[in-house]
Amino acid sequence: MNTAHNKGEGCIAISYSKSKYMSVINDYNVISFNASNSDAACISRIIEIFTLNKIRIEGQKLALITGVVIPDTGATADEVNLLLSRCASLCSNEEKEMALRQIAVNDAKVAIQQASGESRTISEVKSRKSSRMDREEAERRFHNANSRLAEQVERVAIVKTIPGLLFDEAAYIGKGINLSKLNNFKKASFVSSEIINMLSTLEGGYAIRFIHDSLAELTTAIKNILKQCIPPTDRYELDNGGVLKSQAFVEYYHVDNGLLRAMISAEEYVSYIFSRTKISETKRKIFSN
Repeated sequence: MNTAHNKGEGCIAISYSKSKYMSVINDYNVISFNASNSDAACISRIIEIFTLNKIRIEGQKLALITGVVIPDTGATADEVNLLLSRCASLCSNEEKEMALRQIAVNDAKVAIQQASGESRTISEVKSRKSSRMDREEAERRFHNANSRLAEQVERVAIVKTIPGLLFDEAAYIGKGINLSKLNNFKKASFVSSEIINMLSTLEGGYAIRFIHDSLAELTTAIKNILKQCIPPTDRYELDNGGVLKSQAFVEYYHVDNGLLRAMISAEEYVSYIFSRTKISETKRKIFSN
């Protein structure tokens, strides 16, 4: 079992936990983006900053209830500006590729016209008719070129939404943000599954998918702990020890109870506390008569 000393004298933090939710929170590490990192790292970091910004309020609630501190974005104005610059370059490259694919579509159109004889003189048409194979090949070339263009148009649209995910964190940071760069993009309010699926097919897509899935796991862990620690409003749950169970969860997840979490799971602990309390209540009822 790995242990690490806290700043408090005599206080030991246990890194191992039988709580899968606490393990997810404890194991999540934030690494800032730098200029030598890849485009995939840039996109991953933006998604990370956006997601950690969104769950900041839940994190504050969790800290208030249990003292547990969740990972924060760790973002600075300089890093956000660097991410915006990389995104601007990335968008420019994608637009250049889109222009090249548009040229390929235009060339394919010309090839169809030539194969159909539309651009030939009367004498040329009479002396040499286009063959059906030439026409089919030209149409196949146009179809492929048009399909590639459509894919790139969608890709450009997706890439342009990515820097828009930084608006909320930029507002949170405040000073030092290059607003002229930021305002070149439109604010994005969510990362859709379609965007992740599209990005996963790109170079470095594995990294983007990995970060997205890790953040989803972290978000789920935080929300589930909060749900367990907050007393229920459902009457049935309240009548069946809902308040007591939520109090037991708070005690279990408290920042100082790392040793407890290393020995027993949350469900086992709450079940033990609940059953012990039920026994005590039953005894009190017996001897109160």
